[in-house]
Amino acid sequence: MPKLNTTTKTFLVSELQIKLKEQFGYHIKTKPDCAKLSQIILTNLSEYVSESTLYRLFVLEESPKISTVILNILARLIGYADWSSFELYINEKFHTKLILGASANSIIKPKSLIYHNIALGCYKPLEALFEDAVHLENDLRFEIVLDVFDSLMQIENPQPFFKHFAKTPLIRNYFFEIGFDPLFRIKHYDEGIKLYAESVLPERGIADMQDYVFSSTVLFRHYYLTKNYPKAIEYGKQLYLQYNYATNDLEALYAFPQMRYLSYKIWYLQLIGANTSVVDDYILWLLNYCKTQYAVFAFEERRILFVCVAEALIIANQADKYHLNLKEIFLEEYKLFPDLLYHKSLKHSLPYFDQNGLLRYRPA
Repeated sequence: MPKLNTTTKTFLVSELQIKLKEQFGYHIKTKPDCAKLSQIILTNLSEYVSESTLYRLFVLEESPKISTVILNILARLIGYADWSSFELYINEKFHTKLILGASANSIIKPKSLIYHNIALGCYKPLEALFEDAVHLENDLRFEIVLDVFDSLMQIENPQPFFKHFAKTPLIRNYFFEIGFDPLFRIKHYDEGIKLYAESVLPERGIADMQDYVFSSTVLFRHYYLTKNYPKAIEYGKQLYLQYNYATNDLEALYAFPQMRYLSYKIWYLQLIGANTSVVDDYILWLLNYCKTQYAVFAFEERRILFVCVAEALIIANQADKYHLNLKEIFLEEYKLFPDLLYHKSLKHSLPYFDQNGLLRYRPA
């Protein structure tokens, strides 16, 4: 009889979930998810882990008691020799986080040294930490950013922090860009993004153009979704009238700003009262463009492509009309998901495609 591991800690299961999402693109949250994961394990490792076992581990809230054999299989699935190797990696990561002054306990979330420095306005230690972070591995840089996010969520007025650090490379590249929060949960988050973009000159070159498109599209999206239409139109005019980038220009950018720019134009056309046929013609053009980009995009970029276009169609009330056109482009991706997902609405598909870095660790 396999020996049960009675000390499988919740935080380790959470870290395992994150690694699985990185590899397959979605959190394991439902019975169909567990059934698909069981099938993936059998296909990739020729090992059998039952749907019910995976359901107990990932969905039920009670502390899981899973055999070491099963844990070893799951560790191998995400690239580790065995469960002990995975546990060692997580323990080393958390130890480093503690040395850096971040909170290693993601369940209790005690206030960290980073929080106290932000709350008290003691920025010199943070300057040194953020500068030294360039020598750390990407995972650890992002852990610092997560702690900054958690801290700013508790701060009444984060604007002094934004003003002080908006030009700092770690905060720009990891907090605002990779760690972008599409839910704008931090107070005055939009003002922080404006400070991020304050010195950006899109005419200066590709790097500035990318920063401009990123910041302006996410602000346009935020104001549009919160029904602040005057602000949305202001940013929309800048994006689609003042600059009106050609696809050749956009293809030099990373997939997120590129596809946000092209997808959100649907909303802008509706905002300015464009004729229905104009909107339809643009959507058909965008779907054809998706086919072209799908062929040249890699795994993560393809999912970004889907999320941007699908969200734009959903919010614009165009999803029912065009969902099959979009899904047909992504047939290979749908094979990795629960079998019934293809026949559900686009809204059901979004969590399976979403590549947002922050939401992977801090879901809504």
